[in-house]
Amino acid sequence: MIGSRRNVLLLILAIALVLLGTVWTPVTGQGRWTDVVLTTGHGVTFALTAALAALVVAGSEWTRRWPVWLHYGTVLSLTGLLGLGSEVLQIWLPRDANLEDFRTDLLGAWAGLAAFAVFDSRLRTVGRIGIPLSGLIPFFVLAVPLVTCIHAYARRQAAFPVLADYRLSFDDYFLQAQGTSRAHDLMPQTWAGFAGEQAMRISFGKTAWPGLHFAEPAPDWRGYETLAIDVTNPNPAALPLNIRIDDRAHNNQYSDRFNTIIDLAPRERSIVRLPISDISRAPRNRNLDIDEVSGLILFVSGNSEPERIGEGLLVSRIWLE
Repeated sequence: MIGSRRNVLLLILAIALVLLGTVWTPVTGQGRWTDVVLTTGHGVTFALTAALAALVVAGSEWTRRWPVWLHYGTVLSLTGLLGLGSEVLQIWLPRDANLEDFRTDLLGAWAGLAAFAVFDSRLRTVGRIGIPLSGLIPFFVLAVPLVTCIHAYARRQAAFPVLADYRLSFDDYFLQAQGTSRAHDLMPQTWAGFAGEQAMRISFGKTAWPGLHFAEPAPDWRGYETLAIDVTNPNPAALPLNIRIDDRAHNNQYSDRFNTIIDLAPRERSIVRLPISDISRAPRNRNLDIDEVSGLILFVSGNSEPERIGEGLLVSRIWLE
């Protein structure tokens, strides 16, 4: 009786973990870190759930005569069904249901079973070693995106007040393309400031407003007077560069953000400087939150003549002064 009651409590705890970790999770926010943390949370939740379920199955009277492999297969199947059910449930909730989360759930369950195997005395030597070692696969699959995310935010913070610098290296973790492609190219000698200098070349496509979104720059621009953008127009004609800056409170209306157009001289490298005070005063009915900047977008009009934008745009550096 005590064992049955324990198993029921463990199952309730496992289901509660699934609901808390996938459906009712308190993690909210904007940015790539939110998605990464939620995805990692899925894996951790299902690792704990699988370990608890394995404990229940191993201690149940009606499964005692099952072969060990069937115990593990049953737990993996049950946690997989729980993961699928949690995704289906999110269809009717203000959450995103997707197969990637389901994949993460299965990886987490695999890792949880691998951890349980370390303490499973029923396993022989091969299983006692092989199953835990196999758990390194889902562990690294789940851990690498989280470590990469933490490293990217740390790099961003360490580089501030430089928001982007492509002269020596290329980091595109926070870049989002819309109708454009990008590459890290050697700066043509005509405009290079030093030997071996590089730049990010943005190639504009034929969509309505092709551009590149510098998502999630270091958000607090207080204490600085100017936003500086080091760009080169390699085209034989002037390039009309649109610059858009948003804050977290932006309502996606044109009048609620900073917008400007700079005509870049043909075949010339220049530094565009925008006063922070102008950026702050840009929204029609309020001030843009300089301590909550959420995005910087460089783009052109899709109606631009091909000869004006055919060579794209070279971006060397973006920083605050």
